[in-house]
Amino acid sequence: GSIRLEISQKGGQPTGNNAFANATTLSGSQGAVTANNLRFTREIGEPSHAGIRGNRSAWWQWSAPSDGTVRFETTGSAFDTLLAIYTGDSVNALKLVVENDDIISGDVWQSRAEFAAKKGTLYRIVVDGFYDAGPPVTQDEGNIRLAWEQVTPIQPFVVTASQATDGRFEVRLMSQSGIRYALERTLDFSLPGSPWNRIATADGNGLELILQDTDQPSGQASYFRVVSVP
Repeated sequence: GSIRLEISQKGGQPTGNNAFANATTLSGSQGAVTANNLRFTREIGEPSHAGIRGNRSAWWQWSAPSDGTVRFETTGSAFDTLLAIYTGDSVNALKLVVENDDIISGDVWQSRAEFAAKKGTLYRIVVDGFYDAGPPVTQDEGNIRLAWEQVTPIQPFVVTASQATDGRFEVRLMSQSGIRYALERTLDFSLPGSPWNRIATADGNGLELILQDTDQPSGQASYFRVVSVP
């Protein structure tokens, strides 16, 4: 008799934004998209993202609609992600802007990165997987959620800062109708990429707005900014 051996391979070639040249275009000052990097591959000359050599990179590109701080994050993704933002026209000639592995090391496995974007600049965004990161996440591919939001600093001459009667920090500003304002706080202004936490928002109405910190004063130093948000 004879022995017949059949070999099959599950799936085919990856499609979508696997290659740098096929990056998906993002637009607008905020949004969220989903994708899947199943069977995605690394390209020749591709840098290691967040200092870790991944194998499942997915690419996007985004042109900043205005000057202002923008935050990209992968919260809601199904695996331990790597995130990096670059400028440049080819995968082997990229200039790093900012990168991140974990939002909170060893605890929050998804990624978040924030930087000062310049109007009209084309940014290259890549999400990769941390292979065999260990429990509870052991894979480097699956569903990806990429979200972004850009905020625009308010000119400082329209803002005054003081302490409210209960000692909390507050800012007062003459607002413009059609603009939504936010008060944000960080605890480490000197650390690049330090997260800004949003603590109060209000819609402009052409009158004076008061934005107040929600926490009672403490001995820990805090830094504040007022921005306009979508």
